[in-house]
Order: sequence, then structure tokens, then C-alpha cells
Amino acid sequence: MSNQAKKMAQVNESCEERVVRYLRSGGASGDDCAAFLNWCTVLCTAQQEAGVETRIRYNVYKLWARLLRKRQAPYNRKDRFIFDDSLKNYIRYLTGGVVINQAPHQGAKHVSSTVFVEHVVRRLDNAF
Repeated sequence: MSNQAKKMAQVNESCEERVVRYLRSGGASGDDCAAFLNWCTVLCTAQQEAGVETRIRYNVYKLWARLLRKRQAPYNRKDRFIFDDSLKNYIRYLTGGVVINQAPHQGAKHVSSTVFVEHVVRRLDNAF
């Protein structure tokens, strides 16, 4: 496949396909990806009230951050994070509502796909 064809395929990908590609680049298995997508879907569609989209997204990011701050994770207790756009777009897709793009906090740390898979995807049962 040529580079232009790969770029076209990436442009036409769904939010879900982009998340799977991101997770796969971090070492996630097919089962890990399916479990993560299911977890996000259940969490984001649990409350179908009007006007709660932003709160749901905030809670999802908060759970991810909690897992990244747990013991044996490479981050400190007070660190703030910048999650990959494919993850954020997927959560926005599931919740709907208005997209609020805030500037990241000063000193926020980018989370690599490898770290995200190891400390979030594979530990979703420990999120609550």
C-alpha cells in the first residue's frame, strides 16, 4: 500500500478503528482492545440525561489518570496528563455533546500508547 493510500485509509477510519490502532501500537491484544472499547461504551452510555456529556468525559479522563497514578506507574500522584487525540475523540463520539478543547495544563505529561496500555487498559478492573 502506498503512503498516500495509507493516509487516505487513516482519514476514513472510524473513531473506534483509530483507538484500536493506537492501542495496538502500545502492545494491546485483540481482547484488550475489545475490553477497553466495551468499558468505554458502558461508562459513556450509562447516563443518558441531557447536559451530562462533559461530566462523563471528565470522569473517564479522571479514571484513566487515577490508574496512571497508581503504584508502579511511572507518574507521580499530582501529575496531569495529555491523552492521545484518538482516545479523546472516541470518548467525545460516545458521549456526544459540545466539544470543549481546553489548553492542557502547564507541565502536563503526554501518555505514550505503551504506558496507556500497560497501566490503564490492562487494569480497568482496578479503576473503581
